[in-house]
Amino acid sequence: MSISKELGRYAMDFVNSIRESNLQWLENNQIRYQHLETERKIAQAKSEHELSKLKLQYESELKRLGAVYQEEERLHKNYLKQSDVLVQKLCEQYPAISNTPFETLIHHRINTILHLMWESGNLNERNFNEKRLGTLLKTIIEETEDYEIVASSSGVKKRLPEKTIGYIENNPM
Repeated sequence: MSISKELGRYAMDFVNSIRESNLQWLENNQIRYQHLETERKIAQAKSEHELSKLKLQYESELKRLGAVYQEEERLHKNYLKQSDVLVQKLCEQYPAISNTPFETLIHHRINTILHLMWESGNLNERNFNEKRLGTLLKTIIEETEDYEIVASSSGVKKRLPEKTIGYIENNPM
């Protein structure tokens, strides 16, 4: 055989060997690639499932918090309305404070405590302010009841709601 034929054959064997190894490599990697692709699809499906569960969970929590917020807002407005009524009743019984800084002070104190109570994220602080509000409202109610009792029994009318003003003086913000 001649050298050129020998070289040609050697080159052909070399090319065929490269083709075979490339084919073998492609077959092996194709199987690995398909396996990796399957794993990726499974992981993606799991991720999408977990994401949809979290989305549902957060949406339901958002709805729940929205309902809680609406209820708290309703209660807050009710407190404000009732405090207006209570201050108005106090002003009717004590005309000397009507349309004066005392009326504004009492109304402002109720609203400030209410605002602090509602805005507090700390449960202990919220409970403390709720207790303060309750004590102030109780003082105002007692003052209006005492006024009616004193006025009906003795005919003497006090000029100022001393207990309420005393409470405000002794419990600064």
